[in-house]
Amino acid sequence: MRGDFARADGGLETARRHYDEAVRLLRSTPAISQFEATLTTSLGMLAEQEGDAAAARVLHDRALALAVKSNDAPVIGHVLAGHAALAARDGDHARAPVVLGGAEAVRGFVHDLSIDHRRVADAVRAVLGSAEFSRCRERGRAMRRDEVLAFASVRWRSSRAG
Repeated sequence: MRGDFARADGGLETARRHYDEAVRLLRSTPAISQFEATLTTSLGMLAEQEGDAAAARVLHDRALALAVKSNDAPVIGHVLAGHAALAARDGDHARAPVVLGGAEAVRGFVHDLSIDHRRVADAVRAVLGSAEFSRCRERGRAMRRDEVLAFASVRWRSSRAG
């Protein structure tokens, strides 16, 4: 959590230190998929913000696999924001709000208090405009969980294959 706040304030080096400490603590305890998925998503967001798209993709894919394994809908929804962030970073601005809307559908509630969900939504809304952002987000909110997961992850599988 401290790493997320540091990252939101632009303190990427401070965030890295907090995340490294969290990884050390996680390794010394029995594995809990939800915690590992959440931390891995944060590391993916950090990599994305540092400009390392390849590392971010690997981390977000791993986080999604861990989240699905946990079967924890709020964690899956949180992790999906990482895939939306990568879509936005890659200039796929119409895809990002679909994934964010899908994350809301998976979680079962619309409002996400996560720093990254808001960061991605605000950035993409600024590019698309509110009306198009809302239209794309609603498309994601209408998806079933399996559709959201396939939509969010198929792009990364395709980009790794090519």
